[in-house]
Amino acid sequence: MDDIVEAAIRNKLNVIIDEHDFDDCAKDADACAVILPNVWYELSEHYKNAPNNVIFELLNEPHDKVDDKIWNAWLPDLIAIVRETNPTRNIIVGPTHWNSLNDLPLLKLPEKDIIVTFHYYDPFHFTHQGASWAGAEVAALHDIEWKGTPEEVGKINGDFDKVAAWSKANNRPIFLGEYGTYGKANPRMDERAAWTRAVSKAADDRGFARAFWYFSEGPDGFTAYDTAKNQWVEPIRDALLSK
Repeated sequence: MDDIVEAAIRNKLNVIIDEHDFDDCAKDADACAVILPNVWYELSEHYKNAPNNVIFELLNEPHDKVDDKIWNAWLPDLIAIVRETNPTRNIIVGPTHWNSLNDLPLLKLPEKDIIVTFHYYDPFHFTHQGASWAGAEVAALHDIEWKGTPEEVGKINGDFDKVAAWSKANNRPIFLGEYGTYGKANPRMDERAAWTRAVSKAADDRGFARAFWYFSEGPDGFTAYDTAKNQWVEPIRDALLSK
């Protein structure tokens, strides 16, 4: 982990150290309530002297057993653990139901200086068609289209307007922590790129920071870079960088 963090810093990248064992927590909140604080005691101590472009994300996509009541109850202690050794470190926290924007109103943060994240994969049947981990119904889907109609783009903008309104009302900076499309059962790269461009623009127009899910995978996965060919997936790259 140190090698990755140091390489990123050398290359002037921001680094998010994200506790990603979210499924374990979702299955057993009681066990997670013991283990998760210990994780942050260790990580906070280890990276207390890291530069400010190293950021901590307390738990990816809390869901299932970790509902809003449990998550809100945990946050003061988790944040306090980080603050013992990292008093000015940026911390990222997302709402429940896999960082759903619909759960933002349920999020209760004990501190002002927290970056709030949400993840966006709507319409899910388009972005996740063919994904084996998304349930039998979604895994069986293929050739679901997204044409970029005014109604489809309007749905994205409407969702992002809700986040922007919440951000303004609560004075919280927003980080779109994940978005992307899965390609195994979706051969329409033009539609995948159009969706990526629309979501990227929606975030940029509202001043949200953003991170694509994710950088490298085979050509049929979520990917911006094809490691087998050692080259960018140009339609996705262009969609991510277009203004």
